[in-house]
Amino acid sequence: MMLETHQVGVEGSHCLRRGASFAFARTALSQHCADVVAPVVLISGVYGTERAGLISYTAPRGWAAVELVASREIPGAPLARRLEILDTVGGTAHEAARSLLTHPVADPDLERTFVFPHADLLDEESLMVVDEVVRTQQIVVLLSSMAPSRLALRFARVLNSPRGLHLELAPLSLEETHHRLAQQLEEPPTAALTRYLHTCSDGAPESLMRLARRGLAEGWIASVDARSVVLGSPSWMDHLEAQASLDRLRTRVGGVVVDVLRALALRGEMPLDEAMSVFQPRDAIFALEESGLLTIRPEGVSIRRESHRQALIMAREPVSDPPSTPEGVLHARSVGAEITSEAARRTGWALLERGLLEQARFVVEVLPTQDASRGALEACCDLVAGAPRRALRQLVPIAAAGDLTAAALIAFIHGTVLEDTVAGAQSLSNLSAMAGEAPEVQDLIEALRQIHRSLREDMDHNTVPEEHVQPAARTEVTSPCRTPATSGIDLAGLGRVLLQVLEAFSVASGQAPSAPVRVAKISEISFREVPIVCVSWAISCLAAARLLTVPQEDILPERWFRDEPPGRSLLRVNATEALEMLHAMMSGEGIDDLRRRMEDLWAQYEGGLPQGFLRRPLLEALDFAVEGGRTEDLLGPTGFIPRKTGSITEASWAHVLTAVGRVLGLAARGDVSQVDVARELAPACLVMRRLVIRCVVLRGIHDLDDAALVVLEVQGRAVGVEEEILDLLTARLTGDGPRFAVAAEAVEAHWPRSGLGRSIRGRFRGLRRAAAIPATTGEQLAMLSAREQEVAEQVLQGLSLAEIADSLRISIRTVQSHVRNTYRKLDVRSRTELRARLVDTSLDLR
Repeated sequence: MMLETHQVGVEGSHCLRRGASFAFARTALSQHCADVVAPVVLISGVYGTERAGLISYTAPRGWAAVELVASREIPGAPLARRLEILDTVGGTAHEAARSLLTHPVADPDLERTFVFPHADLLDEESLMVVDEVVRTQQIVVLLSSMAPSRLALRFARVLNSPRGLHLELAPLSLEETHHRLAQQLEEPPTAALTRYLHTCSDGAPESLMRLARRGLAEGWIASVDARSVVLGSPSWMDHLEAQASLDRLRTRVGGVVVDVLRALALRGEMPLDEAMSVFQPRDAIFALEESGLLTIRPEGVSIRRESHRQALIMAREPVSDPPSTPEGVLHARSVGAEITSEAARRTGWALLERGLLEQARFVVEVLPTQDASRGALEACCDLVAGAPRRALRQLVPIAAAGDLTAAALIAFIHGTVLEDTVAGAQSLSNLSAMAGEAPEVQDLIEALRQIHRSLREDMDHNTVPEEHVQPAARTEVTSPCRTPATSGIDLAGLGRVLLQVLEAFSVASGQAPSAPVRVAKISEISFREVPIVCVSWAISCLAAARLLTVPQEDILPERWFRDEPPGRSLLRVNATEALEMLHAMMSGEGIDDLRRRMEDLWAQYEGGLPQGFLRRPLLEALDFAVEGGRTEDLLGPTGFIPRKTGSITEASWAHVLTAVGRVLGLAARGDVSQVDVARELAPACLVMRRLVIRCVVLRGIHDLDDAALVVLEVQGRAVGVEEEILDLLTARLTGDGPRFAVAAEAVEAHWPRSGLGRSIRGRFRGLRRAAAIPATTGEQLAMLSAREQEVAEQVLQGLSLAEIADSLRISIRTVQSHVRNTYRKLDVRSRTELRARLVDTSLDLR
């Protein structure tokens, strides 16, 4: 965690301003109270940070007698509280303070500590009481606050003096969230679970832990392969939990504010000027933003955290006359109020687009089972939840009745999700016949035609025998008439997105190696607005386009997903994680980090989280490429995985990774002679071939034999692989250590995020030593590869296999493979025999 410390005011001030972790704050508080007489400490942090836990830490300390100074909510006044002592004494602030100070205590020998919770909400007269207590310089004063700006200004003089200390607790970082969850769940969480809970809780520790416990109780957090995984998005339908969360909010900020927050949650988003008229006084809205409860953007004001938003909507306390927004309709349905069919349809589709599948199903249950909109929506829920064939079974009878939306969805599923050429051609023909000249589907039809052509090209090159292809179910339209499109899916928008994605991938994959990098202006589209049924497919294709053209940059820029609802992001997280791992692998990330990513992916895949475009062949190829070991256990040797040519339908790149995995995996196992490098690394797309060759050179240059490296050099020059990569190849082939060092520096300069230069320098520490070995070392030495010589050197130095793996940045399994190959080639069975044999061949490995 980054800790920002600002010393403000006079020399010797102890005023820390922000970014303190709980552990640091606890240490700082203890030390400050021990070193300073009558300290004044302001403890601040957004809603859900551990302010109460930090204050309670002082209670068992031997130096303090902690007294909580109670306050009450002022009726009708938002964000306003009053100290109860003022009403009890019935006099001035001075008299109230004197009453507090003269109140008898159980142990007069202990230093008294007054705690003022909710200090930022105290009215002016109550703050005058605090002033009086502080001025006596006899009492330890702890002020707790969610929005500290007002208090920091009010008590600036004392806080900036040696007596003062301001501890602002920071929300958890993503890494800290991971550690907290590992402690809470007693197993390491996957990256998907960590990111989802971090987003829903906004990094607030109390909210995070409560959400994790809820996930275990409701069953959407489970254990797979000794990892905690997320099985799906929570339904958020527990009214008791929602009511409990609402009550906690009411205790902290008061009933008036909670009522206003509920009104805002049911609106979804409110223009700033309107929100400022609703929140009174006007500056209350900014205090709530500072407290972490609201988000203020140019578009408007909204509830910041998903957990709070859901609680405000789903609590059992009914709101009179809720608005007709999706949130308002959902609330009305949840408390048993009647809603119209049209409101149910509109709300169901809106909830689906936010990734709230269970809530969408819940709302449309008021519609008749034969309602076409209900059937199409439930099918879309199945589709985005990872059950496309079940979605088809729902859609077929609806399309047969002439529904255009259902026909469009069937064609989309066949073309992009199932990649079924036979059924895809039939469903596309049905859609074209049904749509006629309807303008809203023309872009979609054209996009699906392009995808179908790409599918046919793949089928022409596929090596799977025709008798092994399963026959596809056909969807027949029984009537040429069509009904109006089902409301909810924007077919015109879906078509536009597909065409733009196809353009981006086509530009990236079709450009000449020497052409300047360019990608279609897809980044101008917010993925928050892309129809949820195609968001995972679109992301995979666009990430592939960026990986082809700008691999040194982020292939999934954060701006694409700004303001995306957490439930929606969860439905694509497996696809996103796989793409990030693909990028990391192509960029030279260390094998141990890749393997951890791989285990995360397997756990989430087997846990059943919706996969998007992610298919088992991609996981198998990724696993094989990083020596994960599961591929052959699941489906047998990787060589049986069918190979396909590069195309938009293979945006997952399983075919590329299969080739890379075979080359690198077999090379690591000493079986590189089995690999035809020229055939394996020759996808039809030249830019893709350049990427693959670059990856293989950077990751396997030390393990591949000279014959394979020569092929890589020839192909690399033909497709425009970077000069520094080619220089590495030349240095490896010639044993030119100085040239290699220069090329490695150039690689690191060109790929600053990847650390490839450092990684490759570590891999080639023995290169110059190997180049200096005399040519007269004999035939036995010639049988060892450069990597095997490097491993042998460290074996003779007495290093363990784990130490060798760490030193060379390779896996223990790879080290074992090199040792076995060395023993086999030199016909030895132990380290002692190896030392004798290498001494006999006059090999200097010191």
